[in-house]
Amino acid sequence: MAFGRARRSRPGAYLALVTFALAFMLAAPAFAQRELLTKAGQKGQIIIDQISGFRGGVSGVVGAGGGGTLYPSVSYYGPIGFAVESYSQAAPPPRAPNSFVVTATTFWLAPSLDIFVINHLSLGGMIQIAYTTASESQPRNATQSQSTDLPSNTSFAILPRAGWMFPLTDRWAIWPRAALGYVSNAVGSVSAAGGNVAATGSSVSGFAIDLDVGMLFRVNETFFLRLAPELGWMPGAGNSVTVPGTPKPITEGASYLDFSLTGGIGIMFDL
Repeated sequence: MAFGRARRSRPGAYLALVTFALAFMLAAPAFAQRELLTKAGQKGQIIIDQISGFRGGVSGVVGAGGGGTLYPSVSYYGPIGFAVESYSQAAPPPRAPNSFVVTATTFWLAPSLDIFVINHLSLGGMIQIAYTTASESQPRNATQSQSTDLPSNTSFAILPRAGWMFPLTDRWAIWPRAALGYVSNAVGSVSAAGGNVAATGSSVSGFAIDLDVGMLFRVNETFFLRLAPELGWMPGAGNSVTVPGTPKPITEGASYLDFSLTGGIGIMFDL
């Protein structure tokens, strides 16, 4: 799924994603000569497409007036996970040129399943729940710093989907899928301008379209490697901004765009 909490890019994570892509291409010839019993996409097959892997891309909110920023991100991608990240960010005026450090902890659960109801045609979906807590630390003087809790974020998504498997050989296949569902996606906490408020929380929610085109290479009858570009789009979403001390969030129209490349290991078995 393309929708997810945006993460700051890290050179090590990008290296891991590139390494997986190279391993995907280099490992294939070693198994290509061995025949398997069945081709992918047969009636009754069940697929869990991402038991472990990486995801990298760009995502962001585009306001009703056309403004917005796309942020690069790289993260671990799997059905269940826990992540801790820390990054520094320049402070807005009047606190500039100081910088502050944000530490975030995220737990997520994202079960995903597809079943082939007839040859080639798969029906399935994904449900995702993610919860993030964060804190901001900023310098007060040369030896002390002040820590502030940022608003916590909860993301939720339910995306029913359909796909069509194109088996090229018994090991290679192309699997495009389209999903339409509802997403409430936290897009992080940010420091408020002017320094009058500690921080704000931001989330975007609405109906979402998700498209991916997976290239599958089957290592054996059960396990396969998958590499897929993916596009997520929320054309008529609402962007809700929460400021501590205010009675209710401020909501305005926005769209959300997420493009990513996912790579990982999946499993395939028959009923």
